[in-house]
Amino acid sequence: MTGRSPRWRSPVESAAALAVSPRICCHAEQPGPSSAASHGQPPAARQGDDMTREYPEEQLMAFVQAMANVAASDGRVTEDERQHLDDMVVGIGLSPQDARVSALIEQEFQKPSRLTDIVGKIEIREMRAALLRMIVEVACADGEIANEERASVKEAATAFGLDVSVADELIDWTLASIKLEQREQEIMAKLL
Repeated sequence: MTGRSPRWRSPVESAAALAVSPRICCHAEQPGPSSAASHGQPPAARQGDDMTREYPEEQLMAFVQAMANVAASDGRVTEDERQHLDDMVVGIGLSPQDARVSALIEQEFQKPSRLTDIVGKIEIREMRAALLRMIVEVACADGEIANEERASVKEAATAFGLDVSVADELIDWTLASIKLEQREQEIMAKLL
């Protein structure tokens, strides 16, 4: 959580938290001599491996597709949004360089599908909640949210059967957290 306020959770951290959630992951790897930790892999990568074992690949691909869809919903994808998306893909145990993953992302960037069709593929409530949070984080990655992105977040919340007003709260909290982080960086720069 480099440089972020204690309340902020990056998409990778959200994916990692989802991967080790006791309700949905019963086989979280403990660091040991044969674990990925001994090979220098970051914890998120190890936890992402757990996600690929715990969730069907089609659900993980739908997860990635939904994230790419929202990032592109305003007609442009910023570098920050793309980096957040790539980090999230790695965080759930997939690779943005994998041909299928890359093609799916580019397809959503060029011609987005209907978000409700994508999110309808995701059935696990915890995965839906984590997806909504990550959708918000990608949509807000550049420190603002376009009306089209906000509408996509609300559409996803509705499709998941989640409270739209809570989705709005999450958007507002995320934007406020980003502003706090930026302010912290400004203050720290003055001290250095």
